[in-house]
Amino acid sequence: MPWRIPPWAAPGRLSLISPPAIVLADPDVLKTLPPRHFSSGLVAILRTALLADPALLELLEREDPHAQIEKWLFLAMRYKKDVVEEDPQHAKNARLMDFGQPLACGIAMAAGGALLRGESLALGMLPLLESRTLQRRCRALLRKWGVPLALPCPAADIMDAVRRGCPAHNSQHTVVRVKQPGHGYLETLGEEELGLLLEAH
Repeated sequence: MPWRIPPWAAPGRLSLISPPAIVLADPDVLKTLPPRHFSSGLVAILRTALLADPALLELLEREDPHAQIEKWLFLAMRYKKDVVEEDPQHAKNARLMDFGQPLACGIAMAAGGALLRGESLALGMLPLLESRTLQRRCRALLRKWGVPLALPCPAADIMDAVRRGCPAHNSQHTVVRVKQPGHGYLETLGEEELGLLLEAH
């Protein structure tokens, strides 16, 4: 039986026990979004490019999102599909899709609803990029899309929110770092180290 996801359903709160037989997506629906929401959604595609596809990152920098969104979505969803099929238990490779956490969670909580999901994600990803050059490229791209680049509050407030909303094991978090596009890896950082990365942002 086909499932229809209601428009009011919150992202991240629905899941399937087994993989679906087919997923249908209509990119034309995105044309109905306000520009800010459209740009917020592009951040998820940027995350995929940083994790797995240097060529996609170059396309994002060079092409018009409104003209090429269908191609971008196909490339991004193909990666997500491959990861989930290879790692259905979310053991290692699928955890790379958590890139940006737990900082994005703390930023969203500290902002008190002032930021959209993708905006919080963008601000959570930037400090976890190891390369200054890559940070500059991403900042330029996010600025072009109109995604906010300033933290909504002091880093200390964000780290307080991280402690409340994203409990750590022995004050340590396993985060995803990206060295270069296509080279993401897991690293365990203490809360102090994570806070310093955020402050440097």
